[in-house]
Amino acid sequence: MTNDIRHFVGMDIGDAESVVAICSSDGHAEPTVIESARMPTLIAQRDRKAKPEIGYDAPRVKDPVELDVSFKCDPVAEYAQWRLSAGLVLVFIEELHQRVFAAHPELWDPHQVLIGCPVGWNAEAVRRYEELFTDSPYLSTAVVVRESRGALLQAWENVIDVPVLLDEPDGWLSHYRTILTQLAHDPALATTTILLTGGGAHIPQIVETTRRTLSGHTIQITTDPMTSVAKGLAVHGWLDHAVSQFEVEAKN
Repeated sequence: MTNDIRHFVGMDIGDAESVVAICSSDGHAEPTVIESARMPTLIAQRDRKAKPEIGYDAPRVKDPVELDVSFKCDPVAEYAQWRLSAGLVLVFIEELHQRVFAAHPELWDPHQVLIGCPVGWNAEAVRRYEELFTDSPYLSTAVVVRESRGALLQAWENVIDVPVLLDEPDGWLSHYRTILTQLAHDPALATTTILLTGGGAHIPQIVETTRRTLSGHTIQITTDPMTSVAKGLAVHGWLDHAVSQFEVEAKN
């Protein structure tokens, strides 16, 4: 990463919705969500030679040969599915990137793209995901960051005293309840406010289960859970860049 980075672009490719946010290198402005790049995580092709359509344009494709949703998966734990869907992931993110930069050409100034991945992925899965972008003409320098880190950074901007973040669950309520039960007996949670963010914060069963299991704690939901990860990823890029610059200046 060079010292002349002007913009940091956070890309959250969610199961239902994808969001892109930017943060300037001066770090003073609140991360901005690019509304034109906020769309359902959908991709469709009219035929194998046609350009894929994404987001809201995907359902408009008549008689598609392919229509996919929620195609991001763990490159290690779900390797068989990953082999089939990796190409779709790359095409979707490249097209999303192109739409963002077509609408905001100023972003072509030196920039860093940060793409989120689930917290449950191990280091090898993160490496394979990042490797997917190596040969992309637009994303070859993209960095993959765990979504929970981005969400926590954004939460810190908006909520006071939130030392613990519950990452969005994997969809199995029983598994989520088990995690909460274990956390309920953790001494570190004695005086903690619990913050729900991401798509799971919109699911009534998730909110109710959290409040019931952790009844002795204050439960808060971010103002717009669906954008918190993308914003946090952009902030993460800025913070990482600022720290790197400081280390260089300190050595000199």
